[in-house]
Amino acid sequence: MNCDKCGKTLDFKWRFCPYCGQRVRFRLSININGLLKQFSEMFSPQKGGQSVQKQKMVSHSFKKSVEPESKTFRRGAFLTHEISVPGVKSMKNVEVRILEESVEVRAYAKDTLYFKVFNEKRGELVDKTLKKETLILTFS
Repeated sequence: MNCDKCGKTLDFKWRFCPYCGQRVRFRLSININGLLKQFSEMFSPQKGGQSVQKQKMVSHSFKKSVEPESKTFRRGAFLTHEISVPGVKSMKNVEVRILEESVEVRAYAKDTLYFKVFNEKRGELVDKTLKKETLILTFS
């Protein structure tokens, strides 16, 4: 993603451009190939001859990217998303980012990246569990 004002490359988690100060607007259009390239670079197994792991996830390159099937339920004051993520066996392979106006979910299984965006403002994430290859997110 690039800054609308100066054109510099930005990180998805930045709210303001560190080069020119422009407020970053999250775009709903997603370039999956760009994301795959960014993740491959982010989790590169070698850098300067030493093994590097930039986040808690295991280094991996993904052969395919899938938008998983999901179901949404309202239970009283809680909103629950059930997201099908076949092959994901551990919460170590799940990342949930709460953004200003959306929620991004990434889950990793072998050569597959599951990527889902919920494009509305949510309350607080109160529970995140993985049961039988289904990720369950509950918001207040």
